Amino acid sequence: MKHRVRGLTALLVGGVALALVAPTPASAERGGRWRDEPHRAGHILRWLEEGDSWTFAVSGSAALPGAPGPAPFEGSITTTIVRRQFNGKPSLALAFDQQFDAGSIFGGSMPTAYFYLRQNRRSRAVYFTGDTLGPNGTDRRAVEPQVFDLGRWFIGAGYDNTLTFDTGETTSNFLRVTGKEIVDTPAGSYEAWVAPNGSRSPTMGPQDGTDYWSPRLGSPVKFHTVSRPPNGAVIELTAVLSSTTVRLRR
Repeated sequence: MKHRVRGLTALLVGGVALALVAPTPASAERGGRWRDEPHRAGHILRWLEEGDSWTFAVSGSAALPGAPGPAPFEGSITTTIVRRQFNGKPSLALAFDQQFDAGSIFGGSMPTAYFYLRQNRRSRAVYFTGDTLGPNGTDRRAVEPQVFDLGRWFIGAGYDNTLTFDTGETTSNFLRVTGKEIVDTPAGSYEAWVAPNGSRSPTMGPQDGTDYWSPRLGSPVKFHTVSRPPNGAVIELTAVLSSTTVRLRR
């Protein structure tokens, strides 16, 4: 990162000098293209910090058992890195806050869920250690933490693991990086790693989707999921980044 910053500084200084000597339409055009380039995805996951936050605009549909057809909904999802007490000591957690339009099938806001995390300083991988999805929103602890977010991103990278909780519940998760795409969002244009993924849980049902990840940002910039809970519903949604507190240098 340091050599990249030094290179950009030199480029900007040189650009200013050239502009003072001989401003031309061609140099202005080059500057415009540079400003419009998408943010690079990078290969190494950002070191997550308390206060990092990402908000997504959400649209989707839910087909409920016995309903004549899928019901559309809109709203937002905000994920924020916070610090909470977990297992008797402070822990980083990802707060997952969902807000939907009052007329939707969800009836407005939903309780904030917390996913407890631990990031490995060397590999940058993020490990899932627990959540608040126990009975009545109580904590569940992972008997053995499992990878939640990759620390290194490249085609072919991924994970396939099973979480066992102290409640006896299990969830299997998988993710595989298959390529890159440019994703345009209200928060900017991003180069992103394409990562099909899914989970299997007896209590939550299967969920499949695709994440579009920017490791430098510390988050997906877009994700699409299809969930099939045990009640027979089918819930499909797409979330696109609308704002973030994380600032990236090009």
